[in-house]
Amino acid sequence: MKKNIAIIVLSLLSLFLILFSYIKGKEAEKNLILARNSMKEAQLHKTKAEEEAANALRIQTISERVQADAERTAAELKACRSRN
Repeated sequence: MKKNIAIIVLSLLSLFLILFSYIKGKEAEKNLILARNSMKEAQLHKTKAEEEAANALRIQTISERVQADAERTAAELKACRSRN
């Protein structure tokens, strides 16, 4: 009788452990999916930040060219005025 009770208890414990392992496995799968989604979102943010940085660099380059053109034009205007 004690042997049968021990077998029943061990069987129930085994079933509990199997169920617990299954639940933990499902949680791990869900966490993996969330982590992958977060990684994809982070990659999108990184790409957007890189694009914005490249645009800022382009704007800075254009601004420097415009500034140089303005300085050159001002110098030419000054030279023309000094001739007249």
